[in-house]
Amino acid sequence: MLRPCLLAALDPPGALGRAFRNFGMHERAAKPTLTLILVLGGMTAILALSFDLYLAALPRMGHDLQANPAAVQGTLSSYFIGLAVGQLLYGPVSDRVGRRPPVFFGLTVFIIASIGCALAPNVEILIALRFIQALGASSAATMARAIIGDMFELREGARFMSKLLLVNGLAPILAPYIGGWIVVGAGWRAVFYALALFALVLAISAFVRLPETRSKEAAAAMAGENPLRSYLAVVRNGPLMRASFVGALGSTSLFAYISYAPHLLISTYKVPTEQFGIYFGVNAIGLVTGAQVNRWLLGRAQPHEILNRSTFLIFGLALLLLIGATFPVFGMWTVLVPLFFLISTFPLVAPNAAAIALWSDRKRTGAVAAITGAISFVAGAIAAVVAGALFDGTAVPMAAVIVVAAGAALLLRQLSRGDQARLNDPSGQAPN
Repeated sequence: MLRPCLLAALDPPGALGRAFRNFGMHERAAKPTLTLILVLGGMTAILALSFDLYLAALPRMGHDLQANPAAVQGTLSSYFIGLAVGQLLYGPVSDRVGRRPPVFFGLTVFIIASIGCALAPNVEILIALRFIQALGASSAATMARAIIGDMFELREGARFMSKLLLVNGLAPILAPYIGGWIVVGAGWRAVFYALALFALVLAISAFVRLPETRSKEAAAAMAGENPLRSYLAVVRNGPLMRASFVGALGSTSLFAYISYAPHLLISTYKVPTEQFGIYFGVNAIGLVTGAQVNRWLLGRAQPHEILNRSTFLIFGLALLLLIGATFPVFGMWTVLVPLFFLISTFPLVAPNAAAIALWSDRKRTGAVAAITGAISFVAGAIAAVVAGALFDGTAVPMAAVIVVAAGAALLLRQLSRGDQARLNDPSGQAPN
C-alpha cells in the first residue's frame, strides 16, 4: 500500500500530473545561451552564497546568541549535512517528473527557511533551520548538474562546469565582502533576508528561462524504476562511485577553509570584520583562474587525464600548507599563500570528476547528480566538524584535515586509473 502511494507522489498520474510536469516547460535546449548560463550559475551559486555571505557574521552571531565557536560551527555543519540529504531526495524524482518542478519546490523551501533563520532566537533553532534551508538549496544545485548531464557529452560537460565556476567565482569574491558590510550596517540577521531575496529572484528567472532538458528516452527508461532501485544501480557502478569520491576528497580543502576561515582570519589574525571579504575573496580569484585553466586543458586532454595529475598537485600543496601552518615564519602569509594555490586547484578536480560520474550513467542523470553532490557535502561536513572541533587558534588543524583528504584522493585515483578505459567518449577530439 505504501509503495503505490509513494510512486503516485513521485509521478502524479492523469491530466493534473501531466500539467504539473509540463507547465512552463520548453523544448530540450540544443545550445546553451548566456541567459541559461546565468540561471544555472545562480542555481549552483546559491550554495556558496548561503555560507559565503554570512561567514563574516559568525563571530557576532555567536556573541548575540551566547553560543561558543563549536556551536556556531554547527550552523555550517548542519547546512552541509542538509545539502547531502536534500540532494538524495530530489535526484530520482527529477528523473521521473523532470528537472523544473524540484527547482521551484526547493527554492520555496529555501525562502521560508531563510526568513526563519533571520528570526531564530537561539543557536539550536538556527542550526535546525540551516538544515532545512539546505534541503531547499540542494534542489537547485542538483538540478543544475543534472541539466548539464542531459545537454553535454563528457568533455564538453566538464568544460561547461568550468564555465559555471567562472560565474560562481563572483560569489566567494563578492559575498563575504558584501556580507561583512551587511553585518556591520544591519546586523547578522539581515544576511538571511538577503538570501531569501536572492532565491526569489532566482525562482522567477528559472520559471521564465529554464528549459526542461530531461529527454523522452530517459523519462521512458525511468518510468518503471523506483528511486531506491535507481540509487542501487548508481552505487553499484564502480567507476562512477570512485570518480565521485575522488572529486569529494579533492574538494575538501575548499570546505575546510570555508568553515575555518572566519575564526582563523578574524579571531586569530585580527582581520577587521568589514575587511574579511577582501582576504577571503582573494582565494576566489584563484578559483576563477583555475576554472579558466581547466577549460584550456580540456581542449587538449580528457577529464580523467587532468584528474590523474591534479591529485598529485593537490597533495603536494597540502603538505606545503601543513608545513607553513606548523612553522609560520612569516605569520599568516606562510599559511595564506600556499592556501591560495591549493584553492586554485579545486576547478581541476570538481568539474572533471563530476563529468566522469555523470557520463557513467546517462539514463539516471538526476540520481547521479544527487549521489555525487551528497558525497561531496558529506565530506565537507566531516571536514568542517573535525576542523572546528580541533580549532586551537592556529591553521594546523585545518591543514591536517586537508592533507588527509588530499592523500586519500590521490590514493583512490591511483587505484582507479583503469576506469577511464570503460568510458566511451565518442567525441574523441577536443571540443570546439
